[in-house]
Amino acid sequence: MEKVIRNNTRYIIFAIIASILLVISNSAIWVNQYIFDTGNFTSVTTKALLSDSSRNALGDEVVDQAFSSHPALESIIGDKASALIAAILGTSLANTAITKVVTFAQTEVTSSNPKTISFDLSGVKQTVSNIIGITGISQSQLPDVNIPNQITLINGKNIPHFYKIGTAMLWIAPIAFLIALGLFIWPHYKRRTVDSKLLIIQGAIVIIAGLLAYLIGPLFRPPLLAHVSDSNLRVVVQNIYNAFIATFNSQTDWIIILGVLMVIAGIIVLLIKNYHVYSRIMSR
Repeated sequence: MEKVIRNNTRYIIFAIIASILLVISNSAIWVNQYIFDTGNFTSVTTKALLSDSSRNALGDEVVDQAFSSHPALESIIGDKASALIAAILGTSLANTAITKVVTFAQTEVTSSNPKTISFDLSGVKQTVSNIIGITGISQSQLPDVNIPNQITLINGKNIPHFYKIGTAMLWIAPIAFLIALGLFIWPHYKRRTVDSKLLIIQGAIVIIAGLLAYLIGPLFRPPLLAHVSDSNLRVVVQNIYNAFIATFNSQTDWIIILGVLMVIAGIIVLLIKNYHVYSRIMSR
């Protein structure tokens, strides 16, 4: 194997470059499919917002802000109020607010000048107020509770500027893929035969590149969450981020599959060649 690597050093470098280009192409395709595609963006974000942990975190945040001046009272009815608010956020009553924040988020993420993304509570504010009123404390015992009109999820200045790379991504995906394909095929074309051992090495490099691509999500998570100081909102933003990274990882699976197929193809070609050599020897 050492001799094979030494004899194919240049082509192995080509394979490394090609694998990097595959990851870049995969990322470009993902951005176009899940960030700039309204349907996919809406589906992923809505599902993340409606998850139990997101609704519980939003309920906690509403209660924290509403009772910010009355911590003692929050300790008495906070948990019950938060649970009821989380429940109502999962009903059709909150659909308008959820649709609004998701639509606005997609517009701002793909905008050249993104604005702050907030969860609008104005449509359910009265209902939330009534919920707080039925948590076991009479209205006369309730102080002036300040229920927020909206909850800021992420500041506009902290939103990644996908707009700047959106147009470029449309070109990067096909170009990077075609160059990668050329770098993989060229060594075999030049030799006028499929080099089985080199093909196995190329496949292994593609698999490694795919595995390394899985690290992209964990690497970018801390810088993004660092801008979200509130612990409740961090849960919501993290859920949305994780939902999108899950789609990226799912798409990256195809790079791993491609690498595995290349290795299998290389092994098959190697076995066929060895079989022909063995057959010729035995026929003599």
